[in-house]
Amino acid sequence: ILQWPAFLDIKKYSDPDSEIGNASNFYDAYAINPYWIIKHTRDNYTRDQVLSQLKLKLEPTDWLSASYQVSNNFGVYRERMTKQEVDFTDYGISDYWGAGNTASGFTTGKALGSVYDLYNFGDGTAFGANRIEGDAVIDLHHNFFKDFKTELIVGNTIYQTYSKQQATGSNQLLIKDLYNINYIGGLIQAAEQEFRQRQIAFFADLNISYKGWLNLEATFRNEQDSRLSKAQRSFNYPSAKLSFIPTDAFAALRDNKILSFLKVYGSVSQVGNINIGDYQIYNNFNLAPGFPYGSLGGLTASTTNFSAGLKPELTREIEFGTEIGLGSNRLYFNYGHCHRRDKKHSVYIGSSVGT
Repeated sequence: ILQWPAFLDIKKYSDPDSEIGNASNFYDAYAINPYWIIKHTRDNYTRDQVLSQLKLKLEPTDWLSASYQVSNNFGVYRERMTKQEVDFTDYGISDYWGAGNTASGFTTGKALGSVYDLYNFGDGTAFGANRIEGDAVIDLHHNFFKDFKTELIVGNTIYQTYSKQQATGSNQLLIKDLYNINYIGGLIQAAEQEFRQRQIAFFADLNISYKGWLNLEATFRNEQDSRLSKAQRSFNYPSAKLSFIPTDAFAALRDNKILSFLKVYGSVSQVGNINIGDYQIYNNFNLAPGFPYGSLGGLTASTTNFSAGLKPELTREIEFGTEIGLGSNRLYFNYGHCHRRDKKHSVYIGSSVGT
């Protein structure tokens, strides 16, 4: 339609089998009548999806709770694309105007029909992955003595994605309107791929508060990711944060009309990142374009070479700052300073000030 001139009435070509709308006589040598596509081609697909979730929780005491949650998102996607055979006229094949039209490329006078089938097990979309995740959490919360409030959370997460795609097809159907790859000339075009990725994590979160004005929070997470080699796939995310509120701790600073609020804090943490796909560190070989010819086949290596010893990108950060409220918090001031370094030895140092 983008090539359609303004002076032509598009509705006159709405019958793709008419004298002016058929594949041999259509005015545009380089395009197909869009009405022909509507009538003679199809892309049919079905999607079956199941979203499931199960939650279990146990509270044997008022200071202990345990829970487990598992969720699964899976589905099947099936697609069939068909195109009907085209029989060109002698006039169309002759390319009377020398435009190099579509019909002139088929000396036999036929553009054989085609059929392509795609099957994907994943999440019900064309190239999506099945996702399953299980989370186990134990929550312990108890007050020791009178002034200490503590909470400890420990848990485990298992996350996996899986997909499998199979495609077959041919554009050499020998019998018109019979869309079955058992009736083709030449070789079947086929492809298959399968991907599985798994992540296992163990984590803990500890919070200790003394009278609300001295607070310690510490976290730890161990991550294991199947995208890395066995020697490098386990890495840690530790962090700790300590905050102190003098205006709550000292009686002389309470109900102060000038200094309403004062808080100082500091933290240190480490986070990680993996930015590669499934199996990329193994430098796979793929079937070379144009193969096979009969019994002859060939493989080609990837043009991107990953290291089998690739490590996760780890970033360490140290931060400290303060928050100040003045005049019954009518004026509020905060300052933060951050020092961040990753294992590529790049360093970020920054400060932020707000009122």
